[in-house]
Amino acid sequence: MITSPVHDPHLPPDWRWQHALSLRDHDSPDEDDDDYVRAALDFQVREKNCKSADDRRNLFERYPAIYSAQELYRRADGMRWSVEAFLLARADFAEIAEFYNTQAEVISWFERLFFNVVPFLDSPAYIVNVVLGEKVHFGMAESDYGLLWKVIGYAGGPDLLRSFINPCQLKRAAAADQANAAYAAAHDCQLRRKALVAALTMPVSGNYKVIFSAYHKAQELQQARGAANHADNSIKQNINAALEAFKECVRVGTNPSNAPLLAKFQKGCVEAPVSQV
Repeated sequence: MITSPVHDPHLPPDWRWQHALSLRDHDSPDEDDDDYVRAALDFQVREKNCKSADDRRNLFERYPAIYSAQELYRRADGMRWSVEAFLLARADFAEIAEFYNTQAEVISWFERLFFNVVPFLDSPAYIVNVVLGEKVHFGMAESDYGLLWKVIGYAGGPDLLRSFINPCQLKRAAAADQANAAYAAAHDCQLRRKALVAALTMPVSGNYKVIFSAYHKAQELQQARGAANHADNSIKQNINAALEAFKECVRVGTNPSNAPLLAKFQKGCVEAPVSQV
């Protein structure tokens, strides 16, 4: 029977794995440690004693799902971050496994040992502040794509995340005369994706005018959507207006003379005060 973790508001998502590590060299499992902690501990002890490729092969044969889940955890790249994003999006294990050409058991062990968030998805303060981290509140950039995926997944669900995370969404043109329609669809898709990234990453400092302008345009769009015949034109018009509003922000950020100054803020994940740019 799986026991519940202590009600700790700072509990790290890989708490089971870390707890097993703390027991590996000196202690036995506690009475209330669940089967996942015990399996992780046995895996870690056996892994520590591996001396050859044959030993590691035997370890894989004994614990294939944990072995694969650990490999995913160690990657620390887009593959791992996107799996974590789908877990935050409440996608089921079989759905995630199919998307990544793996087995549901691997995803299950990954969640239990390395990214145990499923039991806490209805605790938004914990998810935002511990799982996502403070950077979600400030300093998030387009290059933080793993964090963006997690935010989009947690807020928008698996279908939105699947659409956003997959760049290969060009509309197929069955004939040459359909190429323009395919171009237009791709253009619209990318504008929508970039607009969402901009909304999630645009710093407030110095960009009040941009933000208020974008907000008012969004309100106009909401009103215009009442008339279905004008919805598409309204979307295009408001996207163009938003891009116009962003010009000043882009001008400051791309001015070569500002690069040395902005670099330290980029590295420190904080917003540059407008007075300094």
